[in-house]
Amino acid sequence: MLTPVTLPRGMISAVLDWSLLDGPLPWLVAGTGVVALGVLLAAGGRRGWRRGVPVALAVAAGLTAAAVLVVDVVWRPFPDPLPLPLILAVGVGLLGIGLAVARLRWWSPVAARSSPTPGS
Repeated sequence: MLTPVTLPRGMISAVLDWSLLDGPLPWLVAGTGVVALGVLLAAGGRRGWRRGVPVALAVAAGLTAAAVLVVDVVWRPFPDPLPLPLILAVGVGLLGIGLAVARLRWWSPVAARSSPTPGS
């Protein structure tokens, strides 16, 4: 039987009072993202630099531009345009996702030939 974990009330309120926009937390998240992006770029190998990185860059830039167009021009949920740091963070996040997907190599022709076809 599982017993619930109880934390002191002051500890929970201290964590909930952390600012997501100012202070050390955004810098910690950004630093972690930069390190992870560096690991993905370093682990790509020679073939990844020729094929995976340019494709991931193009897709990330296109999706980011499309998101900015939809939010700032078409939908306009905010009176002000999206701030540049937010746009850059979205672009870098999409680049990281694209590099991780390229690293999986599930899309490569070799992986497609070696996997069994359904129903056979």
